[in-house]
Amino acid sequence: MTLKTNVSQSYNQSVHVDIELDAADLKTSGPRLACLVKSDWINKKLSFKELTDGLSNQMLAMFPPSYDEQALIIRTYGKNSDLIVDRQAEIRNMVKLSQYDMANEVLATFNNGFLYALVPGDQIDVDDGKIDSPLAAKLAAFHSVPSDDGNNEKKSRLTEKLDHYVHLLNGTNSQLRHRLEAMEPSATGMLDAIKTTVGLQSSPPSLDSLESFFEYSFAQLDDDLHQIKSTLKQKWSDIPVVLCHNDTLSRNFLFDKQTNTMHMIDFEHSFDNLYLYDIENYFVEFAGLSSSPDWSKKYPSRERRLNFISEYVKHADFLHKKPGADELEKLCDRCHCLLPLTHLYWALWAVLEAMLNPEALSEFDYVNYAKNRFTQYKLHKNEFFAS
Repeated sequence: MTLKTNVSQSYNQSVHVDIELDAADLKTSGPRLACLVKSDWINKKLSFKELTDGLSNQMLAMFPPSYDEQALIIRTYGKNSDLIVDRQAEIRNMVKLSQYDMANEVLATFNNGFLYALVPGDQIDVDDGKIDSPLAAKLAAFHSVPSDDGNNEKKSRLTEKLDHYVHLLNGTNSQLRHRLEAMEPSATGMLDAIKTTVGLQSSPPSLDSLESFFEYSFAQLDDDLHQIKSTLKQKWSDIPVVLCHNDTLSRNFLFDKQTNTMHMIDFEHSFDNLYLYDIENYFVEFAGLSSSPDWSKKYPSRERRLNFISEYVKHADFLHKKPGADELEKLCDRCHCLLPLTHLYWALWAVLEAMLNPEALSEFDYVNYAKNRFTQYKLHKNEFFAS
């Protein structure tokens, strides 16, 4: 698949507006911001749709009256998400990827979010096996976007991200504790209100109770991280590292039936990683996004996984040597070995979300989700260490 771009290595920067928008009043503030980049919208009657695909972010789609005009999305970041997500890197990646038709065009940024183009399409259904072929081709093309400096010897940043999450949770990085202390009175009141309104049974663990929450000590986790780094260095250096999406669940793929085009959205977890990680994460996420996913029943068969990888390599321009049948079988095995790392990443992320953004617990049970994914990590971690 040939990638197309109209720029060299200098990417157009979006407009930045030094304001903070109220996430609860986007229907008022969103159009005003949009008019800065779409001046002809001033006198147009817009229609709106609240998007529910984001768990911690607030998103509002704005539609002009003509179907021929580009619709826009205004998005505000989740509370305290700056401790979890590198927002500058997110925008930088989107601006670059949009030049290759791999991401939404970013039109403007503001202090707590950004404005970007809506891409058409419907969320894919992983139960429809026919979706694998266009999705594999899209993911391979995404991974084939060239580096800015032409350096293809990238280093995976997965363990760096895991380190960051663990250091927030174990107190090595004191930022989390400081945020929680500042939130304490309002967070307690908010949780009580949520429990009363929606009957929430689980509450975020405190920093001091995390080891009992996970039934795992930080000393054990620290040992695991050292072993993960060692295993990646000794046994995985032959697997190419590319810019990965890292959040390849079904809701982040939209298929436009009118143009027969697959689109990818939501790039806040994008960073350099083993290309097989994105593929394995896609398989793991077949279980869906609920507080208690059933991975035992939803994880795809080996035949389906092998067919997906076979289709993927056909379009992966960064793979200079295409694997044969035996090598594809081995790639399928190695891809599965990354399963526990996907569980560890999302377990740590979920517990941070629960602690830093307790209001979001009314929409999603991050607490049980974190516990369930960490349980899966413990069950499967030795499969990776033995890889």
